[in-house]
Amino acid sequence: MTFPLPPGKILCYGVLCVDQILRIPIHPDPDGYGRILSDSEHIGGEATNTAAVLNRLGLPVRLMGNAIGGDRRGDLFLREMRRFPGRVLNAPISEDAIAGIAIGAAMDGMRPVIEYQFADFASVAFNQL
Repeated sequence: MTFPLPPGKILCYGVLCVDQILRIPIHPDPDGYGRILSDSEHIGGEATNTAAVLNRLGLPVRLMGNAIGGDRRGDLFLREMRRFPGRVLNAPISEDAIAGIAIGAAMDGMRPVIEYQFADFASVAFNQL
C-alpha cells in the first residue's frame, strides 16, 4: 500500500487554520477597550507553520490536516493551498485517523510530525498501536 500523497520525507499533520493578526497601539487595561489600527489574516496553525519552516529550509515536506471549515476563512485557506497541488490534503478530525496515517506514512518511509488539538483525546490513538 502506498501513501496517498506524492513521495516526501516529512509529513506534518495537525490543525490548519487562518490566524487573524490585529495591530493595536497599546495594550488596553483589563476589561478595557483598545483601538485596532489594522487587521490581516494569514494562513496558520501549528502544522502549517511547521511545514512552511521546513519547506523554507529546503526539506521535502507534505502537509495534511483537519478543521478546514466551509466558512470564509476556510475558503481562504483552501484557495491558498491550491498553489501546492498534491502537497496538501484535508483529513477528518479523528485521533484514530491521525495516528493511522502517521503510522502508514512512517511505514512508507516518511517522517511524520503530528499534533493533536486536545491532549484529552490522544489516548484514543493507542487503538492504532
